[in-house]
Amino acid sequence: MEKLGLYPLISDSEYQFNYAFLSQALAKIECYDYLLNPDAFIAPFGVISVHPYAPDPMFLRPNSGCKVFPGQVVKKSDLPSLHLLYKLSLDELCVASPVVDIQDETRCFVMPYSDNPLLACTRYFHKDTPLDARGEISPHDIKPFLAKLKDYPCWPDAMVIDFCRLRISGAIKIIEMNSIHTSGLYEAKGMITELITRLE
Repeated sequence: MEKLGLYPLISDSEYQFNYAFLSQALAKIECYDYLLNPDAFIAPFGVISVHPYAPDPMFLRPNSGCKVFPGQVVKKSDLPSLHLLYKLSLDELCVASPVVDIQDETRCFVMPYSDNPLLACTRYFHKDTPLDARGEISPHDIKPFLAKLKDYPCWPDAMVIDFCRLRISGAIKIIEMNSIHTSGLYEAKGMITELITRLE
């Protein structure tokens, strides 16, 4: 939004977007089953390669909402390179989880406490290229989840939720939740007017 010259006054904090916060918040509103990786664990980066629960390969992301490195699929043998590339501290808390086969990824812009919480949805982009849609996630698919969001009192006024569909079961899952300040808008630039109108 900064690139568009917009600076909405939305107060959020990086802790609201870490995995530990997300998992307990979703459990509180009885939505824990929406997590893509309920079997994930949190450990310092320096012990991931020898941790007995760490799969190989694994999906690895920082626990922090500051995104000190992008979440990605890595092998244990890749970890030294990741350490050097991102200059990671060995005590950086990370979330490690099994690799899950997903079919679609959709980015949703959400205001949890609004009567109509969904601002917009867009296909996910990778390196400025939209991913092919093979059964996009619709607002109808996530309506039951969005209806429960308001039951948790500590969300920011607006945020971004990345949903996916599992390839085999077709179930809708949450990949991650992020700050609306730091997330790419992709094809959802039209939601800016709606966001600002509601904030006013």
